[in-house]
Amino acid sequence: MVNGQLMGPVKQTTLNMDQAVHSLEKFLHYDIEHVICYHGGYFQGCPKEAILRIKEHVAERQS
Repeated sequence: MVNGQLMGPVKQTTLNMDQAVHSLEKFLHYDIEHVICYHGGYFQGCPKEAILRIKEHVAERQS
């Protein structure tokens, strides 16, 4: 999380970006209300929308 926003995997520390994004996509099947991030932070809002935004952002960076 950065400034209250759910962020995606960091390129410099992610060995397999495709696998990381695929792991995030698995959460889209659930009715999520909040996210507690492993490295700190508590996200409230629309996690599904944030995950879709992350997926699009990662796809743009890879193309």
